[in-house]
Amino acid sequence: MAAVDNVYRTFTCNGIECTKTVTFEQTQDQLGLKQAVDANPWMKTIRLVQSVFNGRNFLYCSDECELSAVAAGSHNPEEPKKIIAMPAGANAIAAAAAAAKAAEEGTKALKSGADIGLHQS
Repeated sequence: MAAVDNVYRTFTCNGIECTKTVTFEQTQDQLGLKQAVDANPWMKTIRLVQSVFNGRNFLYCSDECELSAVAAGSHNPEEPKKIIAMPAGANAIAAAAAAAKAAEEGTKALKSGADIGLHQS
């Protein structure tokens, strides 16, 4: 045999801070998978979660890892980044806020009976 192709498969847990991973040779007789499961008992509890809308797949080695990923929002769809442009009149907004503050202070002064300098001669 001049050329031999080997196929390897890797399982990695997508749990938050989980480092469990295993790579084995994938053979027709599944001997590589059997040896990997015997050497890594956590592979007996593997669960796969697939996102329907974007086709993402998640693999978890245990309930704890799956729950940590759910709590972290890993299954939620990724939100596209949004850039919100500041209005061209940002200075106008600041001026309007200052005018509103001055009007509020003027109203307080009128209600308290303070002399606000509106005397006519």
